[in-house]
Amino acid sequence: MMKESLSELLKTSKKALLSEIKTLQDVPAQLHLRDGRKVGKLDRTYRFEGGTVALRFAEKISARTPAETSEIESEKKGELAELVSLENNEVVLKLSKDYGDRIQELELEWENDFVPRKTLEEIEFISDNAEARKKAERLASDEPGELERGKSEEAYNIITDQQRNASQIEAIEKAMKRSRLLIWGPPGTGKTATLGYIAANFLNRGKRVLFASNTNRAVDVGLKSILQALEIGRIPVHPHQISRYGECVLEDDQLLSFAFDTQIEQRQELRREEVREDMEWLAVLKRLEERSGGKLNEADPDVIRVLDALEERGGREEVEARAEDALYLNERNEFRKRRLIATTLAKVCTSELFRQREFDVVIVDEASMANIPALLVLASHASSQLIITGDPMQLPPISVAEEDEAREFMEQDIFTWLSSAKSTADLFEWHDRHPEDTAFFDTQYRMKDALAKVISSVFYEGRLRSADEKGFGSAGDESVGFKGADEWKMARSDRFYGTEESAAFFLVDTSQERPFIRIEDRSRGFKPVNDVHMRRLHQLILDQLAKGIRTSEIGVIVPFRHSVYEIGRFLSREGLREIEVGTIHTFQGREKSIILFDTVMSGESGRHYTVRPLDETKNSNPIHVPRLLNVACSRSKKELYILADMEHIQKLYRNKFLGKLLVALNQ
Repeated sequence: MMKESLSELLKTSKKALLSEIKTLQDVPAQLHLRDGRKVGKLDRTYRFEGGTVALRFAEKISARTPAETSEIESEKKGELAELVSLENNEVVLKLSKDYGDRIQELELEWENDFVPRKTLEEIEFISDNAEARKKAERLASDEPGELERGKSEEAYNIITDQQRNASQIEAIEKAMKRSRLLIWGPPGTGKTATLGYIAANFLNRGKRVLFASNTNRAVDVGLKSILQALEIGRIPVHPHQISRYGECVLEDDQLLSFAFDTQIEQRQELRREEVREDMEWLAVLKRLEERSGGKLNEADPDVIRVLDALEERGGREEVEARAEDALYLNERNEFRKRRLIATTLAKVCTSELFRQREFDVVIVDEASMANIPALLVLASHASSQLIITGDPMQLPPISVAEEDEAREFMEQDIFTWLSSAKSTADLFEWHDRHPEDTAFFDTQYRMKDALAKVISSVFYEGRLRSADEKGFGSAGDESVGFKGADEWKMARSDRFYGTEESAAFFLVDTSQERPFIRIEDRSRGFKPVNDVHMRRLHQLILDQLAKGIRTSEIGVIVPFRHSVYEIGRFLSREGLREIEVGTIHTFQGREKSIILFDTVMSGESGRHYTVRPLDETKNSNPIHVPRLLNVACSRSKKELYILADMEHIQKLYRNKFLGKLLVALNQ
């Protein structure tokens, strides 16, 4: 049974992609960046202020400095750059060469619509190709079914590190049996490590595996997890059968050795070495031809010597053919020899090497951030099994399509699309109705138990528990880190201290200080500034530093882009430039020991109103606000601080998700 026919889904995908392409074609595809600073000690990686959402859709970015621009012919492009991250008017790029600690200026060029245009071509190919359609149907099927019915349980014996928990082992076993499996992995539940063992078990069975994720960083982390699982499981896979296709962003020698381009270069060098003597004899023969005016003198002793040598090697024609073959390596043939390819979804949708390349198993990580058309393309490469992993309570895909219908379709994740969910309850109800084809990781290892219990209760129906290990809260620890409202009103100082050792989260109620927001430059979007909250953030950071917490362990999350700039500038003036400040999107997939989440909102000159990022009634997708708040609240490993004007919250958000969340945290 299908949620809708594949033909209808393909038509919808085409229409939505065309809308996205049309929007992107109207967006400038050049960007001038200034004052790039090297990211820590990372080679060739630089952070710039400035950016545009269109960069997310660029597969190839040309980058050059003004000096290089004058040296390069106008019709040629500059060096290639790889997008590492793009958030909040900040872009991080990995360049093709090292420019030192700083780059004064950098010019970027790219094709805005390259990825969606190539994805559209792949969707059209699926529409016209019966075999590809058959594979893609597995994505949208309500009941994909068991791979091999009646197969004995012994045939599914799995290899692990003996540290996987029950829900992880169950997921690995299901992955071996089902033609499609959707794994729901909340933050800190060991999803990446478990995916490593899923891939390793398939490779142990001689399967060909494609591992894909949304970002290069996630691909690198996933491949390292697979390599570790292969090593621990002592699974024999030759390194030449494994490739990292695309740009590695982690500075890791092991990963770099698996880079497909590096492997091709090494293979070509080896082949050249194999025919080195052949090429030397041919070079001598060419010089003799030139010396005699283009025609060999076969009576010349030197010519006789060379021809005899070539004859011993199979004759001149065979030697020339062998030498020419060594200079040209068929990348497609080399690509097909690989048993494991790790790459981004964008590469699968855009590279010709993947066209009609079949894998036994396709594993998609971070699938909740992937749009449906891209997943259709990935599914069309899976001849046997499709494993999809993500968290529908994290941030969904991003679309820039101006047409509402197209944008809503492109921003659906596979979990909510299959379930038609309008709430968390709908997602779990769908999961419970498909126990064989879904898996839920129910144990988290990142957060303190007290915080994890609230996250579990509010966002995961109480199904997420903490590991009962040293360093994590035990299942029996019922303590919470919130004081009651009356106790907060007794605090008159700007300083706030959480003194309970077991506390994992703290609500900082600023209402007693009568905060208000001021809006800067109303003509250019919503730009709120809350000076009271910025002072509180500053003091909270100083308190953490006094406890010995390093600046790199502290993150500040806000729901508005402009607040990122204002708070960042404020902290820089206070000598705290190293503190990372970002929106919720910035911290997706990230973690810090200490997270300070500033809701920012208060009344404005006596006027109180709700805002779209925090009010589900102003969003077309009602799950959007819970997703945002879940990401914000689940980034901390030790302590979470939430700054909120509770009078404002109670007045406007009492019956909305934000209000309910803060009430739950305060109990």
